[in-house]
Amino acid sequence: GSIGGVLKLVTRAPDLTNFSAELTASGTATLTGGPGGAADLVVNAPLLQDRLAVRLVAYSETMGGVVDDPALDLTNTGRGYRDGYRLAALWQVTPGWTLRADAISQTVRVDDSQYAFEELGDFERTLNLRESHANEFEGYSFTLTGDLGWADLKVTASRQSHELDGRVDATLGVGAFGGSGTAGYDTTNHISATEYEGALTSPDNGSLIWLVGGFMSDYTHDRTAALTPLGPGAPLYQASRSDHVDEYAIFGEATWAITPQFRVTVGGRFFRLGVDTQALSNRGAFITDSFEGEVRSQGFAPKVVVEYRLSDQILIYAEGSEGYRAGGFNAGGRLLAAFPAPGVGPQPYRRFSGDELVSYEIGARLALFDRALAVRMAIFEVEWRGIQSDRIGADGLPFTANIGDGRNIGFEAEAAYRRGPWRVEANLLINDPELVSPDPSYPLEAGSPLPGVADFTANVFVRRDLSAFGNPAFVSLAIGYVGSSELPFNANVSPAMGGYMTSEAAAGIDLGDWSLVGRLVNLADQSGDTFNYGNPFLLGKEEVSTPQLPISLTLQVSRRF
Repeated sequence: GSIGGVLKLVTRAPDLTNFSAELTASGTATLTGGPGGAADLVVNAPLLQDRLAVRLVAYSETMGGVVDDPALDLTNTGRGYRDGYRLAALWQVTPGWTLRADAISQTVRVDDSQYAFEELGDFERTLNLRESHANEFEGYSFTLTGDLGWADLKVTASRQSHELDGRVDATLGVGAFGGSGTAGYDTTNHISATEYEGALTSPDNGSLIWLVGGFMSDYTHDRTAALTPLGPGAPLYQASRSDHVDEYAIFGEATWAITPQFRVTVGGRFFRLGVDTQALSNRGAFITDSFEGEVRSQGFAPKVVVEYRLSDQILIYAEGSEGYRAGGFNAGGRLLAAFPAPGVGPQPYRRFSGDELVSYEIGARLALFDRALAVRMAIFEVEWRGIQSDRIGADGLPFTANIGDGRNIGFEAEAAYRRGPWRVEANLLINDPELVSPDPSYPLEAGSPLPGVADFTANVFVRRDLSAFGNPAFVSLAIGYVGSSELPFNANVSPAMGGYMTSEAAAGIDLGDWSLVGRLVNLADQSGDTFNYGNPFLLGKEEVSTPQLPISLTLQVSRRF
């Protein structure tokens, strides 16, 4: 049900048979930056042989800061800390049925933001206060899988909670709120979600393969914001908001092998969405916006794939699919000004519409040289209708706008070669993103770039396994390029970023129970802008960039048990 697809990360399941453990420690030294380090523990323990096992992954990482702020007498500010764990239990209930339980928790704390002012150099800026942020995530899930004979069943229930807190320097924007002097803009976000999904999948042994399932979710996002001068005194601006989204969907797809070479897949997802919003904002003692609203929507997102196998080595395909996103409401993001009716004035409007993304792709997959070389290539076109985009007002407050219809035409390719001690991988992505039909109520021109879409990216990775002093070892090199992109906020403010190289050289040796690895990152010591927007109150007032980490050396040692 996402607008542009889902990235699925599959963690390793507990091993029901073998005990294993590994402890890893590393240290990082960064040129002109603060030191860092990490510790990781992985334990797999069968509790009942071939029946019940648990797997624990725990980690703690310190990330050094690289930006100096002489106004606050700070060097290498932006130090971060990441701690967390994943715990999984797998129970083989019967030979055909398993029950898996997972828990995950992660906390990220950063003592300051990591952007710099371009006029001062790659790693320097001057703020009036530190911009700390915290990000805490917890999740739990239960998954039952089983063989019904005529189909495989998978049922999942999950619960997540997410806390995000942050502060930015609002000094340059405090005048719009009737204040003066140093001020901070503090935000808190509490997100919780519960999801249930069940699916039946046919055996993969016939000319017709099918999948059918249902999904439901309950999502709540509560947030507050306050702009407060330093020292005694009440906030100049406060806002609170609660959004509740419920979604129900049924989905399915079927693949029919018309001939051994020709297959057609047809699928779709029917969904119903409900969004309820309550919001209140005030400037000092005066309420500036009080709002309650709800919107209901439903739709159908189709998918069609046609595949033809020219030979055992070459498969060609064509695919069309659709994604969607619900609309909602703006509230509290327009200081001392009413939201105009659509067509009467410029955005933001009280209500913004949902958007949809339709993608078409034609490609080929090749397996060559006795399958030592795997290649995939495709040309694609993406139509993005009614683009829903987060924007920043002149007062620094956020809102959501529908900025028009966009399109991206591109080409992508990836290849992987594995033979003997060699492993080579490469990928390429070329984009031509543009706003084809701007919304008349938002100040962007036709031909404007789509926000944050790089025009070109490429990566090459080479690894060579070898022997050192009679022990297995390896050396590797990775080089990449991230092309340029823009964040067009309006016709006059469109910050650019990207256009930089990435690189990493590594070497390692396996000494039985011990292993050693060294990594050197950013070999050319580049300082490209990875993201140029970090504070809404600086937009249009300061050119900022978030630089790459300077050249860094990491040494890692691992012990297996």
